This record gives sequence, structure tokens and C-alpha cells, in this order.
Amino acid sequence: MAKPGTAVAENSQVTVLVSTGLVTIPDVTGKTGLDATRALNQQGFINVVTVQQVPPQEFPAGLVFSTSPTAGTKVPTSETITVFVAKALPSPSPSPTLSPSPSPSPSTSSPSPSPSTSGSPTTSPTH
Repeated sequence: MAKPGTAVAENSQVTVLVSTGLVTIPDVTGKTGLDATRALNQQGFINVVTVQQVPPQEFPAGLVFSTSPTAGTKVPTSETITVFVAKALPSPSPSPTLSPSPSPSPSTSSPSPSPSTSGSPTTSPTH
């Protein structure tokens, strides 16, 4: 196949490809964000956006888990393609352990009554 602009011999067969303007989005699932962008650029897509987010199901961090529009869709090469790269799931933070608060202990002794005097003091006569 001759490259565009190449001179060919007279009466030689030339195949002309006519574009519909639509290109099929390749499946880039499982590639790194950089490799996915390169693959899409090679297909003619110039507006590629990479977004890191936690995937809906478990997926290795750093790899593409989806695109929008989805792979297999035919779109113009000017269409913006969003590549979703799996972000590492946040590690679960340990739950704070609550220490039991000391509860007041019931007193075992009852308050002792204060001494009281009853009646009047008695005096004895001294002689």
C-alpha cells in the first residue's frame, strides 16, 4: 500500500479508503492509564481524559477498568474519551476502641450517725 502523496505508476491499482468519520473505541481495559491513552491516540482520538477513582468492584489499582463512551462504540475522533483508572481502595482505618469508663463503686459502709446528746446533762452534787 502506498503512503499518501506517493507517486504511483500509470494504470496501477490504487485502493482509496473513505472514512465515515467514526472510529471504534478500542478496549483498553486492564492497561495502564498511559498505555490506554497511547492506544486511543494511535486510533486518532486526541481528547483523552484520565480520571482516577475507586472502581465499582475490585480491580487492580493503576489499571483501566472502564471508558466513556464504552469500548466498541463508534464516535468521531474529536469526541472526548474518558479513561477510568482504578484508584487503590482506602485501607480501612482501625475502629477506635472504647475503654470502659470507671463506674462509681457503691459504698460498702453506711454513713455513721453523728453522736447526739439526748436530754439534759446530769450533775451529781458534790459534798
